[in-house]
Amino acid sequence: MAEPMEEERPAEELAAALEETARLREALTAARAETEALRARTAREAGLRTALLARGVRPEALELLAASAGAAEDAEMAAEELRGRYAFCFRQEGGLIPTAPLSPPEAETGGLSREALAEMSAAEINRRWEEVRGALGA
Repeated sequence: MAEPMEEERPAEELAAALEETARLREALTAARAETEALRARTAREAGLRTALLARGVRPEALELLAASAGAAEDAEMAAEELRGRYAFCFRQEGGLIPTAPLSPPEAETGGLSREALAEMSAAEINRRWEEVRGALGA
């Protein structure tokens, strides 16, 4: 078999090298686009986490809420929407859930005053011990 002429061989190698270069450029362009999309998504997710933390999200709910928001473009708006929908996942103002003020129950003393206790016999104190104990605040 006859070998290709010397002039044809470099032209074929050059054409193959140009095709390979074009293929590599396309792959590089696609990789750059994918990297940029990943950076943008990571920045949006970080922005959403920051917005959720600023609104007092409970740490145990952070990842779940961030994942449920998906790829929201506006982190602030998404965080507000999540706070409205899942208020129980956020700390309330002051860090506590508001409740009515509590006071200790008033003991039923049966009308026993300290003066009445002082006048009672030991037998009567023993017989009415629960009332006495309540009157003494024990």
